Amino acid sequence: MDPNLRGRIAPECVKKFTEIAMSCLQDEGALRPSMNDVVWGLEFALQLQENAEGMTPKAA
Repeated sequence: MDPNLRGRIAPECVKKFTEIAMSCLQDEGALRPSMNDVVWGLEFALQLQENAEGMTPKAA
């Protein structure tokens, strides 16, 4: 992971993003997700990040 991102992205968001990326790299096309599934997964990852940001105190 890029050191600049460490501590700025929620671990569960990184995990979901990685799962999506790995599923897109399946050798067999039939095993790859549809674009709708990819978009849904990325939107879900964004929600995870936004929820994590809402739970952490902001620096003053």
